[in-house]
Amino acid sequence: MGYYGGFKYAFHNDKKPKHRDLYIGALFASALNERAGYDQGILAGVMDYRIYVPIGLKKQTNNFYRAPEMAINWFITGRERANSDFSIFIGYQVGWLF
Repeated sequence: MGYYGGFKYAFHNDKKPKHRDLYIGALFASALNERAGYDQGILAGVMDYRIYVPIGLKKQTNNFYRAPEMAINWFITGRERANSDFSIFIGYQVGWLF
């Protein structure tokens, strides 16, 4: 459970018939701390806050799109973590624009 918000900027390439856009972004994200114990629920209020900086390539054909993405996830809370405050994520998004 969590939320995020921020922006992504796409470098549009209108010369390609199949839209391909490289994008970067910066988002603020919050999610339940994994040590809080999920049985306590969201009302426990133990949240991790982080800055999420993605870079990806969105490929669009008609209304269908897919976007492989790599991002740096920087934890701005949770200093007691045993691991580094930075971690790298790899993701893949698919969707339908309407």
